[in-house]
Amino acid sequence: MLLQGSQALRRFSTGRVYFKNKLKLALIGQSLFGQEVYSHLQKEGHRVVGVFTVPDRDGKADPLALAAEKDGTPVFKFPRWRVKGKTIKEVAEAYRSVGAELNVLPFCTQFIPMDVIDSPKHGSIIYHPSILPRHRGASAINWTLIMGDKKAGFSVFWADDGLDTGPILLQRSCDVEPNDTVDALYNRFLFPEGIKAMVSKEVNEMTVNIPYQCFINGQFTDADDGKTYNTINPTDGSTICTVSYASLVDVDKAVAAAKDAFENGEWGRMNARERGRLMYRLADLLEENQEELATIEALDSGAVYTLALKTHIGMSVQTFRYFAGWCDKIQGSTIPINQARPNRNLTFTKKEPLGVCAIIIPWNYPLMMLAWKSAACLAAGNTLVLKPAQVTPLTALKFAELSVKAGFPKGVINIIPGSGGIVGQRLSEHPDVRKLGFTGSTLIGKQIMKSCAVSNLKKVSLELGGKSPLIIFNDCELDKAVRMGMGAVFFNKGENCIAAGRLFVEESIHDEFVTRVVEEIKKMKIGDPLDRSTDHGPQNHKAHLEKLLQYCEAGVKEGATLVYGGRQVQRPGFFMEPTVFTDVEDHMYLAKEESFGPIMVISKFQNGDIDGVLDRANNTEYGLASGVFTRDINKAMYVSEKLEAGTVFINTYNKTDVAAPFGGVKQSGFGKDLGEEALNEYLKTKTVTLEY
Repeated sequence: MLLQGSQALRRFSTGRVYFKNKLKLALIGQSLFGQEVYSHLQKEGHRVVGVFTVPDRDGKADPLALAAEKDGTPVFKFPRWRVKGKTIKEVAEAYRSVGAELNVLPFCTQFIPMDVIDSPKHGSIIYHPSILPRHRGASAINWTLIMGDKKAGFSVFWADDGLDTGPILLQRSCDVEPNDTVDALYNRFLFPEGIKAMVSKEVNEMTVNIPYQCFINGQFTDADDGKTYNTINPTDGSTICTVSYASLVDVDKAVAAAKDAFENGEWGRMNARERGRLMYRLADLLEENQEELATIEALDSGAVYTLALKTHIGMSVQTFRYFAGWCDKIQGSTIPINQARPNRNLTFTKKEPLGVCAIIIPWNYPLMMLAWKSAACLAAGNTLVLKPAQVTPLTALKFAELSVKAGFPKGVINIIPGSGGIVGQRLSEHPDVRKLGFTGSTLIGKQIMKSCAVSNLKKVSLELGGKSPLIIFNDCELDKAVRMGMGAVFFNKGENCIAAGRLFVEESIHDEFVTRVVEEIKKMKIGDPLDRSTDHGPQNHKAHLEKLLQYCEAGVKEGATLVYGGRQVQRPGFFMEPTVFTDVEDHMYLAKEESFGPIMVISKFQNGDIDGVLDRANNTEYGLASGVFTRDINKAMYVSEKLEAGTVFINTYNKTDVAAPFGGVKQSGFGKDLGEEALNEYLKTKTVTLEY
């Protein structure tokens, strides 16, 4: 049911889940609880198109019927929905006449046929007064007391073939007190908390549905110790919702679930083609829900909605489709060894999954970074435990929700929001984790690598910091160089791992380049990322904005010329002006350290000094990406050969593709995301030799 625990709607996604204006609901149930649920849904702006309840008793209508009839909502009173196992035709026709998009069953005691349960395009969700699967049925709460349980509560789940029970969407618990009765539990917790759960978030002309708990072993669940934290909307500093703050116990539970799924579950026995089918299905669901996902990404990370739709979500869909196609193409080789003849020996290799893999992702592209790593991980046959960035957990949790709908077995995918110091550190140390993939800062990457080494020598891949040079020669196509140079810096508000951290512009075109850049910046619209005309949204979180402002202050103090920007925009939220510095010398802080923000750092180089500018470009410990603009193909190829970076862009920038391997050198890390090479990060090679 549209049950929720605080600010954001917590609901299992049953298909295409972006609803324009109001959601059309059929309410199937009875009693005061059903009445309160009905009233709450009405207040939240949803349209109840039909109420299906029990017939009048002793001339008195059920409370749910009374409330609906008072509002003029169509009410249907059926004593039963089927006879001898078959749906009553007239009842089914009456139900279908209301055109519901989702069924809500608040503690429904009637048996509803599956053709009705499955009829709406978003399916059906149901409330149950028990922490399933402990006790089931209408007397579940009685059994809680009879068995002396210390915890009571309720579950919300996706209705299955017996309404008892499909995938669990939400569970809330309370302590059982010594003198509790069934009525006491209902009055204190089951009734008020169940009703309070019905709050939706209307944004971007749709109802956004945001999971908020840890996702472990196929279920959303509160953190073991009950701790939570607020995730903040950078556009205005408001709280989006309260999210579970995972503990060490939660990490261990998630790893244990992933280990069991790999060693004993259906996933470990599944053939590669079936694994690919599930990944294709998940990609389809990501695409079907792309508008809702992009909205959540804009709310949680500050990404401009149009960019989130195309890149954050669009490339995530492409990544899962690409790696889904690799599932049944992972293969070894046959090797002719010296003893093959005449002794009749055969040697071959097998590519095998590693087991439980941990993935830790950053906050700049929350869903896309998840996709880049987890798609290759799953295609290789591993199970995963993923920690999203603490400040941007919401699309990862939505992804978990969609993975259930796609049919992934429990335990294969686990998402645990929380801090790097607790969750990330435990994952890097955990003895049952066989691989850790990390994207983030070089400092944290080194710490993770050390922990992985001293724990169980787990395999590691690291995509770390960057200070990517972009060299612009005077024989370039200047209009294109200005346009793409700006994209190289300001794309995604500068929160881009391959952003051009330092532009080297040939002396003869330097001044014109700077002038044109400033002219274009002045045309950029800074504002609400959900506004389709916005070019530049807020920085991801407050601490990062403050760091960027300090970065600009350091540049001014060292003598660089602040040409434009450098200040916070005077409006609510964490907005920063696009910024341009010139006269940046190689010894300055701006020339050496990554800003990870919308700050263009420009250095001039002498006309014709190709080798000199190459020396300056390579004079960094980072080597993630780089770029060059020139019409001279020989110069372009020479420069691309000499640049020390994992990726070189020529007369373009930011052009990554799911089929092209991506990763850095030097202190930008090692290992590859994307492309066939990414699979090798999540596979091990076994050599087999036999004599026959």
